Amino acid sequence: MTLEINYGGERTEHVRPFKIAKYPVTWGQFRAFERASDGLREDRWWRDISYDRRWNDDSDEKDNHPVITVSWHHAVAFCCWLTYRFRTTGVIDQTSVVRLPTEWEWFQAATGGDPRNSYPWGSGSDARNANSKHSKLGRTIAVGMYPNGASAAGILDMVGNVDEWCLNNGDDPFDVTGAIPAVCGGSWDSDLTHGLHLLRGTQSLGSPSGLIGFRICLISGVWQN
Repeated sequence: MTLEINYGGERTEHVRPFKIAKYPVTWGQFRAFERASDGLREDRWWRDISYDRRWNDDSDEKDNHPVITVSWHHAVAFCCWLTYRFRTTGVIDQTSVVRLPTEWEWFQAATGGDPRNSYPWGSGSDARNANSKHSKLGRTIAVGMYPNGASAAGILDMVGNVDEWCLNNGDDPFDVTGAIPAVCGGSWDSDLTHGLHLLRGTQSLGSPSGLIGFRICLISGVWQN
């Protein structure tokens, strides 16, 4: 299928088949990576082994809330570790990879590939469908608490709760070097009024934020980036 991204001029990108997680990665899931003997401290999961990989595990955060205060480096390392774990246990084959979604994959999952959809649930801002500034909760909540905000594919929390790291450079959706990665979806502190295409931004890949988490996708084949 193809997806049109209007960013500095219209461009059309072929979206390869992929699977994307129903929810963002949670504190409980990231804690498993941090505590594993072959987890966060292993050099092999890090693109830049000089990066400070320390992570602040906030004990007040519940296991079922989306993980935050993780840099892009942390998110990529988690994906590399999970790829290894899934391959060695036979969950996926040796040509498949877990990674961050690119921005066009993220939008494909969020809109169902229909450019008329301003939100995962279709058109029209609705504060009842996402944890946003309009909800006035002032923090993250457990994943999956807004079932009416699901996309056509049943993907939840694509809007609100936490912004999500993408694989690609935010200045160019077609550059997957991750120099200044895109973040998409908005957080609990975001205004949902104007739709998905304004719920995006960029963040330095080495700068964790209390508003940013991530979700994973699965790609079959050799195109891994």
